[in-house]
Amino acid sequence: MLELLDVHAGYLNKSILQGINFTASPGEVTALVGPNGAGKTTLIRAISGVLPLQQGSIHAFGKDIQTLSAAQRARMVAVVPQATQLPPAFTGWQTVVLGRTPYVNWLGNLSHRDETITRDAMRQTATLELANRQVGQLSGGEQQRLLLARALAQAAPILVLDEPTTHLDIQFQFNLLADVRRLAEDQNLVVVMAMHDLNLVSRFCDKVVLLNGGKLVSYGAPAEVLTAERLSEVYRIKIELHPDGKEGQFFIMPTLD
Repeated sequence: MLELLDVHAGYLNKSILQGINFTASPGEVTALVGPNGAGKTTLIRAISGVLPLQQGSIHAFGKDIQTLSAAQRARMVAVVPQATQLPPAFTGWQTVVLGRTPYVNWLGNLSHRDETITRDAMRQTATLELANRQVGQLSGGEQQRLLLARALAQAAPILVLDEPTTHLDIQFQFNLLADVRRLAEDQNLVVVMAMHDLNLVSRFCDKVVLLNGGKLVSYGAPAEVLTAERLSEVYRIKIELHPDGKEGQFFIMPTLD
């Protein structure tokens, strides 16, 4: 599992995250939520190992992230960044095969296994049809699926996504998160993703980490964490929860009253 113990992190002498503790388990999707500036992206960077910790530790299946080399981290944690401008001249295949970089030799030669894993990652994300198309010709949703495929090609047990539905329409949002949900279950992945849309979080995620001001406000199942009282306090606006007719499911709506 992924385990965070008393994590403090920030930039230069400024501390952003203060004493974060939680665990994320294989087969589950854990959401990081909170208002702008809560520390979600900083936490993503800390989990991926690119941001050194000021205090505490992050363990991935018993291994301290901070003690691993860049290549070792890449084999342990795969990251899908926020909406990124991919090289427009790259093909879909060239984009996804970059996920095999931690495994190829110093000459950059791909093995049959590398090609097989890349092809499987594209099949799982329905991007095989994009293999020979230039990225610059693709929609935002198609490019985001390629980024997910690239991360899967790393064959890492931990998948981290930073606001993966940004700039996607509602159809692509739903389909992408359904894919992530399915992949977590089918491949027993630890999935952690920063999200803004609380309704999508309640629909697709098993656990929720609610952050505010760099501190952990609450951690647990969506129904336990996403309460009207707690969300109203954190987001500084009155929020109501309405059942949607399905057991355990609800709509989260701000109100002006």
